[in-house]
Amino acid sequence: MRILLSGLWFAIWAAWGELAILGFRKYVLHRPTFSMDQKMSLLSDYRVFWMVPLADVLVFLIPIAFLALLARRWSGPRTLFAATAVFATLTVLSLLFNFTWLHWGAAILLSAGAGIQLARFATPRADALHAVVRRSLPVMVLIIALAGLASTGWRELKQRRLLASVPAPPGSPNVLLIILDTVRGFSLSTYGYERETTPNLSRIASEGVRFERAFATAPWTLPSHASMFTGRAPHELSADMVSPLDGEWPTLAEAMSARGYATAGFVANLGYCTAESGLDRGFSHYEDLTTSWLLVAHSSSLIRVTATKALVSLLGGGERSRLYRKDADQINGDFLRWIPTSEGRPFFAFLNYYDAHRPYLPPSPYELKYSANIRDRFRVVASGSKSKLPPEAAQVLTDAYDGSLVYLDDRIGKLMAELEARGTLENTIVIVTADHGEQFGEHGLFFHANSLYTQLLQVPLIITGKGRVPRGLTIPTPVSLIDVPATILAMTDPEGNEDFPGETLGRLLSADSTASQRHQPLVAALGTKAQMIEYFAPKDGLRSIMIDGLHYIQGGRSRRGEVREELFDLVQDPREERDLAATDSGLAVLPRFRAALDSLVPMARRGTVGAGGR
Repeated sequence: MRILLSGLWFAIWAAWGELAILGFRKYVLHRPTFSMDQKMSLLSDYRVFWMVPLADVLVFLIPIAFLALLARRWSGPRTLFAATAVFATLTVLSLLFNFTWLHWGAAILLSAGAGIQLARFATPRADALHAVVRRSLPVMVLIIALAGLASTGWRELKQRRLLASVPAPPGSPNVLLIILDTVRGFSLSTYGYERETTPNLSRIASEGVRFERAFATAPWTLPSHASMFTGRAPHELSADMVSPLDGEWPTLAEAMSARGYATAGFVANLGYCTAESGLDRGFSHYEDLTTSWLLVAHSSSLIRVTATKALVSLLGGGERSRLYRKDADQINGDFLRWIPTSEGRPFFAFLNYYDAHRPYLPPSPYELKYSANIRDRFRVVASGSKSKLPPEAAQVLTDAYDGSLVYLDDRIGKLMAELEARGTLENTIVIVTADHGEQFGEHGLFFHANSLYTQLLQVPLIITGKGRVPRGLTIPTPVSLIDVPATILAMTDPEGNEDFPGETLGRLLSADSTASQRHQPLVAALGTKAQMIEYFAPKDGLRSIMIDGLHYIQGGRSRRGEVREELFDLVQDPREERDLAATDSGLAVLPRFRAALDSLVPMARRGTVGAGGR
């Protein structure tokens, strides 16, 4: 009994120590924990107060059981010494494992030394220590229970308060914003791809408006989503690799909540779309992390550091993010279960699908839709964090990616069919787009967050709405996703007075408006911190601007150390295979593009981001 109570006591202190370290990093050092390599946003999750203690208790139960059996045969001071040394070692180790710069071997040695010294001190005082444990343990458990209940209650109160005292607008349409994580336009049959990857998206597009050339503002998740939520360019926002979206600018969800909409977000990207990323602001309901034994286990650093590779292997290979994925079926199910709880109000729902993101592992039979050898795919995908990939990587990864797109398209089709059957689609505006694309060897690059080429910026954009949007219209005018919030607000209430930047895309939704429409300059940026998660990323930031069918990219360094400039003709060369910057025609227009870029995307950056954008 002494060993059992002592082990539980040390386990709770280990959990509280971890939470204290993470809290100090977040609230004192202002280092959020939403990135994939850290704590998976646990610190901002309302379940953190019971999940971390539970995880550490589960870890400690293994040595508790062994030492308890040992004590039944060899009870005495030596067994108590061994138990205290083991529990103290695990406690210190759980804290040291939170410092990634410390080698795991050094952490074990330091922890073992501290555990032995504490055991030497505690063993002669075993009775006094047991009395402290016996009296304090129930109080510690009660604190955990109360903290968990209080955080859950606060979450529910916050959600209800967003809907309080705001009348539901009569006759307003529902809005469903679907953002496909890591889906590029070039790989969709809806946009001319040779493989039939997206028949359902093609059908949806035939019932509404398809924008032929839509461009994201950033080549990775958080700043691109933030632009679509605020109508602001990445250089105006705080969102980057280590900083969430702050409260400086209002969000689309806040504006929709103020109109009386029930607002909800359902996200599958658990690295940069969780509540801690700041994207949840304004949503009365937001689902990111799900309660699961896997998530509970990962909340303990002892498991997170020592068992992640083993868990990944058991789950079928791929990269570590596979542990935290939610597939399209789960996103659809969560959203469809929520709709009846919107209290009769029109809803604004945001769905983030992650199925096309590396490591491209859709469920069977889609995993082998285009891939003949799944082992080769695992081997190549597993090497995705390296700066060099095997020669066959482009085709192997493309095949796996295309299979993921087919799965994703199928689930979007099922969702639309279910909404149609419920009668919900009759009064719903649906917007389908993506936050960024993906590269498969173009320009010698793979994946994303490492360039501003069209493979990463050109994304799908489809808008449908019965009686509100023309059917079967294709818009050739280049547009930016920065206009999404203004478009949604104008389509739901043209008389609204929300102060959002950008222009409504409704100005293009007529067959006779596209030919004479003046093309607006479109900008994009990538900050210097991209190299924290992507080895292919340049050390310097990148900026780009599109004017009159030309795409000018500035940033990075040439072999001579000069700032690199590239210029592409998007009409004649949509995949940007021929750089015009050094040609006579290119040199003639470079000064104009430099000046335009400087005026729209200044080099001075907010926060800690260096020159070159976010």
